[in-house]
Amino acid sequence: MNTKEKDVWMIWAHIEGMARFLSQDNWKFYHIDDAEANRKRVMLIGTAILTTIDHLVDAELFGPNSAIQNVGFIIGLFLEFVVAYEETCESIEDGWRFVVVRKLDEFDIKIRGLKLAERIAEGLREIALEEEAMDQAAEEEQQETENPSHNPNPQNDKNDIPPSTSLPSFVNAYKPESAADSELRSWDTWDWEQEVRIYTVWHGIDGKIEGNQYDLTLAKNYESDDESMSSDDASDVSAR
Repeated sequence: MNTKEKDVWMIWAHIEGMARFLSQDNWKFYHIDDAEANRKRVMLIGTAILTTIDHLVDAELFGPNSAIQNVGFIIGLFLEFVVAYEETCESIEDGWRFVVVRKLDEFDIKIRGLKLAERIAEGLREIALEEEAMDQAAEEEQQETENPSHNPNPQNDKNDIPPSTSLPSFVNAYKPESAADSELRSWDTWDWEQEVRIYTVWHGIDGKIEGNQYDLTLAKNYESDDESMSSDDASDVSAR
């Protein structure tokens, strides 16, 4: 095993650990009162998975006969995590789940042992197909509008054409992180180093992704109900 292949196995070990943590201790992730940063963390998780898949493909370790035999299982854990988390926080950047499922299908990797993840993957495939069909219908409608010569009376069958949609296909549903926050992300490309760098600027402390700002055992991060009540009472008294 050469150094490059050892590095890939080490990367996969980190991904395994992250999947295990997120699947067994979601409470710690869900209950961080920082929805915007959590949304970005979900984006980083997806970026890490897709970057790892790229490395596995390069090392010929991403496939049904890979020496890494739990690829489908581990990715299934991530799918279960992101779908569960979607119920607790809106606007998370989870478009990567569609790309991950597409990669699994492209390389004939099955999710085994996780019935929920299998159902999630099947649901994502159906959504992708529906959006692709809508895109195709929209494109055909646009072509019809621009070149109606082959249809002598387009008004007669306009109701037969499926309605157009503003939703692009799943792989282009989001724009890059470097774009403004209000814009959507595109998961046709991903850049782990860039994403971490930008995340660190926005949500890090002193240029690092670390800190104890979420540790409620520290007095500076915690205000008890009694303290909050006392503060409110004092405000009421002063107002009178």
